[in-house]
Amino acid sequence: MAALLDGCLHPILKALHADDTLMLGLRGDYVSVYYRGGELLKIRPGSSGDFRITANIDYGHPQDHLDRTVGTAAQAEAVVGTIPAMKWLMDWHSKIRSSHEREFQQLVVRENNRSRSAGSSDYFITDMEHASGNSRFDMLGAHWSHRDRKHGDRLTPVIFEMKYGEQALTGGAGLAKHIEDLRNWLSDSEFVAKLKANVASQFNQLAELGLLEFNRSDSIDTFTCDDRLRVVLVLAAFNPRSSKLLPILKEIEENPIPSVDLRVFHASFCGYLMHENSMLDLSQTIEQLKRWQAG
Repeated sequence: MAALLDGCLHPILKALHADDTLMLGLRGDYVSVYYRGGELLKIRPGSSGDFRITANIDYGHPQDHLDRTVGTAAQAEAVVGTIPAMKWLMDWHSKIRSSHEREFQQLVVRENNRSRSAGSSDYFITDMEHASGNSRFDMLGAHWSHRDRKHGDRLTPVIFEMKYGEQALTGGAGLAKHIEDLRNWLSDSEFVAKLKANVASQFNQLAELGLLEFNRSDSIDTFTCDDRLRVVLVLAAFNPRSSKLLPILKEIEENPIPSVDLRVFHASFCGYLMHENSMLDLSQTIEQLKRWQAG
């Protein structure tokens, strides 16, 4: 944090502020910089107060971009100078061009965290492709209602599950399987407590780094999570004529996740900006699907 705020990594933070196609992922003992849902850079602490910055070799970066030691702002500036070339390589890579779900995850992050309209959102994303033990979440974040903006202790942790296209709803990695995994993970009170602490920590760090757009009250020193928990389903490129989703939602309605407020995001006027009135509960979503299919 210190190196990003005013130390040798500050040029990296400046690049993140200037380029909202980039996203910072906080990973505890390292950070990642994402582009189009793929990891562009990984930054890890070195052995003598410096940092090791590596590019993801999966995307075929030139060898001189792959591994650098950074101990000064000038060295970080040199890394920033390589970002356009690395982005170009990622743009052409088949892994990025075929991974629509991850790219749309980052679009959701950008819309709600960094866009000109982000301050009007009721949701903020603190992490993408979050892993903890055997658990995997597409996105983590917080619901922070506009009516609570003077209170830093009213963040509701949110797990976002995103599926791109109707083909992603079924199968071994489908929506039903992820809901069953959520039932198991969220039945562990210790796991839930750590999840909430993690969201609060990430929210505080991203806010301090200036990577969340909202009007902060001077009365708020730190942000903490409340006792609630929400799961939001984000279904991108969904075909409203598809019959695959309705039985999955009916099964969830009959066998809900205990103590979890589950919502389905219903996009408002073409975008991914998340307002509270665009979040449907299960019964509202089921009725909407029935209307679409009847028509």
